[in-house]
Amino acid sequence: MDFFLHYSTYLFCHTHLMTNWITDKDCVIFISSSGNTQTLLKAAEKMDHLAIPTIALTNNPDGSLTNSTELAISLSVQNQLYGGYDISARSFLVVLSDLVVDYYHLLNK
Repeated sequence: MDFFLHYSTYLFCHTHLMTNWITDKDCVIFISSSGNTQTLLKAAEKMDHLAIPTIALTNNPDGSLTNSTELAISLSVQNQLYGGYDISARSFLVVLSDLVVDYYHLLNK
């Protein structure tokens, strides 16, 4: 997954569009199973340069993204491959992203 939640419109977008819409009032949440998604690492670097707060949600506490964001929440999930495709469990990321967004909504009512 490489998208972000814009705080005012709740719109999901690909990371290459991010810097045109992000302001210093936003917080970018990166979601990556591996924690090593190159497009997200580049986007996190841009956000750091722009002083935009960032959060990483990953299935890999040792992934590079955990060191590239201000806050990282990770669960150690064993990689599962089938026919060369990563079929690792992603339920944690879905539930956690829902909790983070719900909490954000509560804070900003």
